[in-house]
Amino acid sequence: MALKLVAFDYNDDLGGADCPRGAHIRRMNPRSSLEFGVKGAFATPGALSNRRRILRRGLPYGEVRDSTKSDGNHGVIIMALNADISRQFEFIQQQWINFGNDFKLANDRDPLLGNHGENSDGRMIIEGSAATGRPPFFCSRIPTLVEIRGGDYFFMPSMTCLQMIGLGLVDPT
Repeated sequence: MALKLVAFDYNDDLGGADCPRGAHIRRMNPRSSLEFGVKGAFATPGALSNRRRILRRGLPYGEVRDSTKSDGNHGVIIMALNADISRQFEFIQQQWINFGNDFKLANDRDPLLGNHGENSDGRMIIEGSAATGRPPFFCSRIPTLVEIRGGDYFFMPSMTCLQMIGLGLVDPT
């Protein structure tokens, strides 16, 4: 039996007992979990989660002198690659991180990246499991963990575009 490390989906965990529906990893790549109860939705061409998919990597910078404080010049630089900035990156930032409606979680925000603010009660439910008898756990008063200090958008041409520039078919200026 082959390992399912890449092609997994949440068909067997629609209730969020194994991976909470509000978890950061599930929000950033929900696979077929937004099409509740539809088997094989991840393999469907043009599935909702495929239209929002991005490739992202974080790179830490700076030195943390005291891990109990958030002062100093340190953090994570994120690089996200996608084909359509508004349909993918900006949509994920605005909708999946700061609103839980797509995940049937009302207005619960992403526990890691959500803008919980001072007047907001950052919260997340870790769903229970009827199979094991584990009750749900309610996380409350989650502080804002990530502060966005800036951002830039850069254009990266496709391989086809680079080939056309190389052949002199397209003026790169």
